[in-house]
Amino acid sequence: MSSEYQFSLLPKTIDNAEPRAQSALDNARKQLGFVPNMYAVMANSPGLLESYLHGYTLFRAESGFTPAEQEIVFLTNCVSDHQPRERLPLLHGGPQFRCRCYVQSAARRDRCRS
Repeated sequence: MSSEYQFSLLPKTIDNAEPRAQSALDNARKQLGFVPNMYAVMANSPGLLESYLHGYTLFRAESGFTPAEQEIVFLTNCVSDHQPRERLPLLHGGPQFRCRCYVQSAARRDRCRS
């Protein structure tokens, strides 16, 4: 039996976020022309937002993937994250694998089996 805890955090804006998060949100707005919803929610925890953006920057700069390959990684993650749990086996090759793990090693599958 499994249950999922759901919670709701209100998205922050540049005006009501803590100063550390305000800086990150403002930079996103300048670079992208808008603040993605995911960033606005992460701004509830400035350290989380900063860590995500730092990892994103490193991935873009040092992953060794071409820009097109990087987009495939992000799209694959996005599709997996937004699928209903019961459809995940279709993405990962069968009903025996029902988690959102991106590395399909035997050890990881065993830890994540539901």
